[in-house]
Amino acid sequence: MNASIQAKDTLPKEVYTWLLEAYDPIHKPLHTLPMLISIIFSGMLPRCFPPSDVSTEGITYMPQLANMLTNMPWESRNKRGATITPPFIITIMDPESPFHRCKDPSRKKMFINKHMSTPRPYTLHSQD
Repeated sequence: MNASIQAKDTLPKEVYTWLLEAYDPIHKPLHTLPMLISIIFSGMLPRCFPPSDVSTEGITYMPQLANMLTNMPWESRNKRGATITPPFIITIMDPESPFHRCKDPSRKKMFINKHMSTPRPYTLHSQD
């Protein structure tokens, strides 16, 4: 766990422990898709960023993710591009992940901002 994350916030440790055990790209297409997304984005670097108001609210299955990514108005900036990694994408998309099960929006926001190349506010909604 990164030392700059508060010791009381266990979400990062929970996420990465879960990910090591749950990762299954053969039987879970949701775990394969992030690798394809990363390969596609590698050709767009260094200046491709998601919009600053991107939200995962309501996205719970792959067709929704594909639609969001296809229709997202990506932004160009003057610094090196997005560093959204496959583990991060799996973490926010897999409904079994500790991130998805977390009901505390502030912990989810801290996790996302910590793992994005440019920390900025995100709209996160608890799914009760």
